[in-house]
Amino acid sequence: MTSPLFTPLPLAGGSVLPNRLVKAAMEENMADAGQLPGERIRRLYARWSAGGPG
Repeated sequence: MTSPLFTPLPLAGGSVLPNRLVKAAMEENMADAGQLPGERIRRLYARWSAGGPG
């Protein structure tokens, strides 16, 4: 039997998460001036998203 963690999760707005392993967006203390996302945080989230779950 497959764990429910790895089944799609439809959201109210119509998006569907591929599984139920997600990470809330947060700053990670890597913001640029003005607390805006910069290249470092973009690379980090790109790496996480390429990893599979979420």
